[in-house]
Amino acid sequence: VIVDGHDIYEEPLEARKRIGYLPEIPPLYNDMTPKEYLSFVGRAKKIPSAKLSEAVGNVMTKTALHGVADRLIRNLSKGYRQRVGIAQAILGDPEIIILDEPTIGLDPKQIIEIRNLIRNLGRNHTVILSTHILSEVQAVCDRIVIINAGRIVADEKAENIARTVEEIRRYNFTVAGPQREVLRVLRGVPGVAQVEVFGARVDDAYTYTVTADHGLDVRKPVFRALADASYPIVGLEAVQAGLEEIFVRLTDRK
Repeated sequence: VIVDGHDIYEEPLEARKRIGYLPEIPPLYNDMTPKEYLSFVGRAKKIPSAKLSEAVGNVMTKTALHGVADRLIRNLSKGYRQRVGIAQAILGDPEIIILDEPTIGLDPKQIIEIRNLIRNLGRNHTVILSTHILSEVQAVCDRIVIINAGRIVADEKAENIARTVEEIRRYNFTVAGPQREVLRVLRGVPGVAQVEVFGARVDDAYTYTVTADHGLDVRKPVFRALADASYPIVGLEAVQAGLEEIFVRLTDRK
C-alpha cells in the first residue's frame, strides 16, 4: 500500500503521519478532559510544542468541543465522545481520515451534527467512511465502494451507483383514468413484470410504479398502450434502485 507516495513497509511512520483514524469505539482515556487528551495525542503525533496549543484549539473548534473542554471524558455524552474521537483523528491535519461507523449509537440530532462535520472535513481531506449503515453513505459520500467476500463488486460515484444493477428498471407513471382499467392496461404491456399503485389519487390521476423485465425500457410500449386506451400520462419519472437493494443484489451474486 502506498500512502501519498510512502510505502507502508519501507516508510511506515511517514505513511501513518498522513492518516487519521477513528475506530468504531473511540480510543479515549476517561480520566482525562478533552483538552488534556488531545494535547497528549498531539505529543504522540510529534506536533511541535510551539504549535500544539493552536493545533488542539483548531480541532476543538472544528468539532465544537470548547464547551466541554475541561469536563472529564467519562462524563460526556456519546455524541461528544465521538467528537473527541474525531478530533484526535484530524489532529495534525492528516491528508487521509478513516472513520469506522462514526454515528453508531447516536441520537438523530447528534447524527445530523456528525454528518455535517464529516461533509466539512471532506472539503479539505480525503475521508474514508466505513459503515454498514447505508443511509449514512447516501447522506455524506461522493463515491461508493462495495466489497463482497474480499472483492470489490462496485466502485462508482454516488449518483452512478445504480448503473451497477441496470437489470432493475422501474418507472413511476402518473395516469388519469379509472384505476382498475389503467392497471389492466399496464399489466398487459409486454415486458412489464409488475405494477403497483404508488400513492393516493390526485386530480383524477394515480401514480403507478411499473417494474420491467430484465432491464427492458418499457416507456414507449406503455405510452402506446395508454394512448390507445385514451388514458393520458400526466407524469413520468425513472425510479433508481435504493442503496440497500443495490447492496443486496451485488453481494448475493454467485
